[in-house]
Amino acid sequence: MLSATQLPNRERLSAVMAVILLAYVAVRFVQVPPLVLNIELLGVFLPVQLGLNTLLAVLLAGLTAAGADWLLRDHPALGERTTYSHWLLPAMTAWVLALVLSNVPFTATWWIAFLVCALLLLAILLAEYNSISEETRIFATVSLALGMLSYILFLILAISVRGLGLRLFLSLPAVGLGAFLAGTRLNLLRSVENWHSLQLLGTSFLIMQLAAVLHYLPISALGYGLLLLGALFALNNYMANLNSGQAARAAARGGDGRVLAAGCASVSRVRLAAAHWAQMAAHAAVTAPNEACGLLAGHNGASMQVFEITNELASPTHYSMAPAEQLRAFMQMEQHGWQLLAIYHSHPAGPPHPSKTDIAEARYPGVMHLILSPGGNGWTCRGFLLDGGVAVDVDIVVAQP
Repeated sequence: MLSATQLPNRERLSAVMAVILLAYVAVRFVQVPPLVLNIELLGVFLPVQLGLNTLLAVLLAGLTAAGADWLLRDHPALGERTTYSHWLLPAMTAWVLALVLSNVPFTATWWIAFLVCALLLLAILLAEYNSISEETRIFATVSLALGMLSYILFLILAISVRGLGLRLFLSLPAVGLGAFLAGTRLNLLRSVENWHSLQLLGTSFLIMQLAAVLHYLPISALGYGLLLLGALFALNNYMANLNSGQAARAAARGGDGRVLAAGCASVSRVRLAAAHWAQMAAHAAVTAPNEACGLLAGHNGASMQVFEITNELASPTHYSMAPAEQLRAFMQMEQHGWQLLAIYHSHPAGPPHPSKTDIAEARYPGVMHLILSPGGNGWTCRGFLLDGGVAVDVDIVVAQP
């Protein structure tokens, strides 16, 4: 049973937001001379200037991480789990926004930017709180939003670094850390249990190499940010495809038709658990006379879970899966390491094979389609591979209970 949207403790949320926002405002009224450190590295003197803004950014990141941890500890579904995967993005947000606000003139524009930053930070804290439990109705939505925000924050960071005109030895660590934090959150959104730290370090190193090349090119701050963002997006997708079981060359292409980027599997035979077949047949019977539809998750050709999806058309001859429910199902598959084994739907009035519409609208080459139709002794099921306008029969083995 999916629960409603959950909200954190108001007192805790108010305290966390108040402390962070007061720190943003207070720094505008405090003037402290910057500390200049002359560092000698391989015979080269590197003057490093540590101002109040730099210290504030680091302090706010740590403060926000601690506040987010305190806030999330109150979640009823957290149990004994750690919260580090949920305070990484709030900490990164506080750090990036501190850099942005410290370089906006203290006029009405600053207060507008301050309000936008406050709303963004609040939204991220609420999204992280609702991403703890998969049973909330908006879990898939907030997970998607957190992924998008990770990329957006990295883009803002890259643009800010370029706009400030930082020297190379200062801009590279900032870009590398931002890539690592954003990549880590994206990795943990896909699977909390599998944190690929070495891959993330490698990705951050490659992003830093690209940033070093772009540093000396005459490009705008926006162009600099977009190029780094594109590289981060491509590398993260490559790693995600690689970790889903694709060969390196196929992962670089984004899929080879057998294992798709969405975590789909191409099989010539499906081993369907008796309980899963009973659930699909019951779903078809309850939905009749309209078509039922859903997804079958599995591993190595064996079914692991059935995801019943609402048919938005509520039609006896056509179906359209509810997008939010599809997304929620795919997110759960990612977290459990499953693949999309098959797409199923029913033909309450027959025929027991794909219609012309089914074949024409097939969007997952190599993924099996299961057609349920009524027979003499109840519902029957046949499997097909739909590709190139052709439907090919596939074997289905129902395991004994």
